[in-house]
Amino acid sequence: MLMQVLKGVAVGVLALAGIIVLLPLVLMLMLWILYAGVGAVQSIPFDVQTQGVVDVIVQDHHDDDDTLWYYSISAHGQAQKTEPFEPEEMVVHRICPDSLESYVDREKNKVLNRLQEVCVYDAKGQRVENEDPLIDRVMQQAAKLEHDIMELCIMEAGGHVFLHTELNVNLWCPYELYYYDPVKDRLIELYTFDGLEVIGLRVRNMELLVP
Repeated sequence: MLMQVLKGVAVGVLALAGIIVLLPLVLMLMLWILYAGVGAVQSIPFDVQTQGVVDVIVQDHHDDDDTLWYYSISAHGQAQKTEPFEPEEMVVHRICPDSLESYVDREKNKVLNRLQEVCVYDAKGQRVENEDPLIDRVMQQAAKLEHDIMELCIMEAGGHVFLHTELNVNLWCPYELYYYDPVKDRLIELYTFDGLEVIGLRVRNMELLVP
């Protein structure tokens, strides 16, 4: 009887030791699976000349070696790797995050935003009150996005205006790129990158988005 008890205790101790040893490995594997996809983009071939609307340069949010990736984005929300290119001259307006206040609408079960006083960062990184009507118009549309937005900036390139956002989402790091249509006063979503921040643009055929 005593031997059976001792054997049972020994088996329990060994099982516990195995769990203690394997648990860090399992956690490391889970983290690897979680972050292995960061920066990965499903490249879907399309005719860039007839379907591409904009080329982008992106940088891995989690990478410290300054590696750049180049993609073409289609009018249908597809991304395809492209050759390195020189981006267009771009004006970037960095918006203070508290220009939008997110909240949860319990009835709709959605995260919504309220537009606050719009502030931007100047060249010295100081907060200043926005005086640009274009930024106000884009921010009025940004307030309609149903996400908790951590960071956002408005980019002007090639005579067009884009909105770039970083969303507050668990387990991944979405960066969304939108085109602002000034005629219909709306945002058109172009693509969502996981952990890849857009740092450069080259305009192609924006008329494909606004026929």
